[in-house]
Amino acid sequence: MWRGPRHRRAVALTFDDGPSESTPEILDILARHNVPATFFQCGANVERLPAVARAVGQAGHAIGNHSHTHPLFCFRSPRFIEQDLERAQAAIQTHTGIRPAWFRPPFGARWFGCAGPSGGSI
Repeated sequence: MWRGPRHRRAVALTFDDGPSESTPEILDILARHNVPATFFQCGANVERLPAVARAVGQAGHAIGNHSHTHPLFCFRSPRFIEQDLERAQAAIQTHTGIRPAWFRPPFGARWFGCAGPSGGSI
């Protein structure tokens, strides 16, 4: 979990975004209003729609890791979790040129010791 400086009033706009076929429409709306956002992407969907995933980064938005296959991690082994996150990291970096520093767990399910792709705890 991350919180910005207390003296600065701000809101972070984030999307759990496939990416999907509707992502370009979201990008158009954000561009029209000059609003930056962070898109948490799933590696399998990045592989399915690499041009759409790439367009997010090219539009200046941040990209985060939302896993590769969107499983419920709390029922998976640490090895499975690590492999799924690294697979997503690799897919996102390969297709967008961005290596995510942020991780959002699927289904919002967090647990003690849950760490992001760069090792930082959320």
